[in-house]
Amino acid sequence: MPGATPYPDPMPPAAPPAAGAVAVVVLNWNGGTDTLRCLRSLRAQEPDLHLIVVDNGSTDGSADDVEAEGLADEVIRAGENLGYAGGNNLGLRRALTDGYDVVAVLNNDTYLERPVFGPLASAVGQDPELVLSPIIRYADNDGIWFEGGVIDAGYPRHVQPEELPRWQVVDNRRDADVLSGCCIVATAATWRDVGVFDDGLFLLFEDSDWSLRARAAGRRLAVATDLEIRHAVSGSIRSPRTARLIAFYFGRNLIWFSRHHFPQSLPRLARQWLGRPAGRAVLGREPCDDVFFRWLGALSGLVGQSGIAPRWVQRLARIRSTG
Repeated sequence: MPGATPYPDPMPPAAPPAAGAVAVVVLNWNGGTDTLRCLRSLRAQEPDLHLIVVDNGSTDGSADDVEAEGLADEVIRAGENLGYAGGNNLGLRRALTDGYDVVAVLNNDTYLERPVFGPLASAVGQDPELVLSPIIRYADNDGIWFEGGVIDAGYPRHVQPEELPRWQVVDNRRDADVLSGCCIVATAATWRDVGVFDDGLFLLFEDSDWSLRARAAGRRLAVATDLEIRHAVSGSIRSPRTARLIAFYFGRNLIWFSRHHFPQSLPRLARQWLGRPAGRAVLGREPCDDVFFRWLGALSGLVGQSGIAPRWVQRLARIRSTG
């Protein structure tokens, strides 16, 4: 799968930021209320942050709403859906070009209830080898959505609450194998050394791939256990059509991730995430569409397809969701 595509800078470089300035990249794709809530919370809690919103070809007018409220310092309109990886990469490259010392990516369906990025930026500034995430809680309850990621026999997953006591906390930090792309904070030097996300992955596994590359580059990944944000787990990606496309990307990128990082785990992961679900679908115990598109993705991964799903897959997802 190809590396990150070198998108041109969307505008001339701005004036150099002040020393220690922090840029936060927020990706919007038809985000509507979620994106506005996220940005308003950032402005209310940490007004000195430099907010870069990348709009991935939205059709709901949300980019116009962001500009109308003046919630972002910069709005970059991609003009098309570049996926999580490609869209965030536009913002990351912009922040790095402009010279920000610390750069973060943040999901648009999150929000802050107290300052988070200032303390995280201070921590990575003092220890440039550190990459941090806050605890991420659900928006509608106090349950933990993310407090660390682990590689389990070649498969990246969130650490479960019952497992947390086994993960030692030192100085309010818990080390992690991988971080979630929902929120990653690192120095500009780290982003330059590790690189940005792999555009070819488009959606899913790109944060785990980046995490492993960061660790290979000598970075330490950790969760700051004294800081937290809320995560609404947006429904904007859960229409029937996009759910099928997510299954496609899961199957395709699972194959790529395993072959690239843990080839010895590929047979087991294929049985777990492709073979067994297919058997359950035959027995009527699992949605057939999810399994069908997961297998389409896996076959695409085997032949090296990357980037956005082929048009025929997108059309098929639309037909099956409306048919």
